[in-house]
Amino acid sequence: MSAAFWLEVAVAVLLLATIAYCFVLNRRLQELRSAQSDMAGLMRDFTSAMQQAEEGLVELRALGRELGGELDDRIGEARGLLDELNIMVDSGSGLADRIEQGLLGGGAASPPQHEAAAGGGATPTSVSERELAEAMRRPR
Repeated sequence: MSAAFWLEVAVAVLLLATIAYCFVLNRRLQELRSAQSDMAGLMRDFTSAMQQAEEGLVELRALGRELGGELDDRIGEARGLLDELNIMVDSGSGLADRIEQGLLGGGAASPPQHEAAAGGGATPTSVSERELAEAMRRPR
């Protein structure tokens, strides 16, 4: 057996190995092509989902702006009401202080003559006047 024979056998074996590798490579390429079509479908679905998400964000931003404006309006109304309430409380406190001073005789003005004659000078005479005076002495 000559060297040319062994060389041809080696080439034949290498050709058989190449053919076998080509079959394996062909099968993998077919799998890749089928996966590529699946990936294209996934990309279409993903693109559709992205568009829906963007539309949802636009609607959400518009709704946020609308609700923010309404909230600003309500906050403005609440601040106005708070200012009015503070004025009423201050006015009521001043009125309560004047009533308390009048009931307890601590005011600068002297009590009217008919109260002094009836015994109602510096101390309250009726039960309701005493209760009112007690309520006015309690801390606020």
